[in-house]
Amino acid sequence: MFGFIDFERTLLFGVIGGIVGLVLSLVARTQKAAAPRDVSTGAAFIRYAPSVAWGFGLFIGAALIGFITLCLVMPFKTPGEFWGAMLGGTLFFSLSGVFVVLLFQMRVFTTDDGLEYQGIFGGLRSIDWTDIARVKCSQDGILKVVSKDNVKIKLQTLTQGRREVFAVLEENLPPGVAVACADQLQKFRNHLNRSSPFSPISK
Repeated sequence: MFGFIDFERTLLFGVIGGIVGLVLSLVARTQKAAAPRDVSTGAAFIRYAPSVAWGFGLFIGAALIGFITLCLVMPFKTPGEFWGAMLGGTLFFSLSGVFVVLLFQMRVFTTDDGLEYQGIFGGLRSIDWTDIARVKCSQDGILKVVSKDNVKIKLQTLTQGRREVFAVLEENLPPGVAVACADQLQKFRNHLNRSSPFSPISK
């Protein structure tokens, strides 16, 4: 019985490991993919790639199937423990899937006036070019654009279109901000120039 459980666990971890590798490969390809463009204006925008969405969805689905399989073979003491684990795990993975779907609704657009962010729940916020106060690049390559009124828009990692949107941002940055934040801009360029999102950052 326990030998069978060990086999199931090994098989499960092997499948999940393979799916994780697939997701990471899709993420790496995303960085090099052409930016999506608005059909009405032709302007590039930032989004999470559909291929990455499918990858994460596949991972969550496989993890859910693996979890249910383990629940079926594990020796629970009472039926209540079994159903509690099944319902809790199913709810967790289902909510994770909903979050992934919502996450891929995120967009960052460039307009004539500035940047516009569309959130996962449909909320909008914008920053005019002339209102940009500073930019800051995090260690993991997220560029945060901050307005004078402390409105924030992020150019997230693992997304399509960052290079093209960043090029437009650089062209329209107020000169004082470009000079004051030159080190942060260069840091972000170094992230963009990596061969993959998991390779070392060039100096």
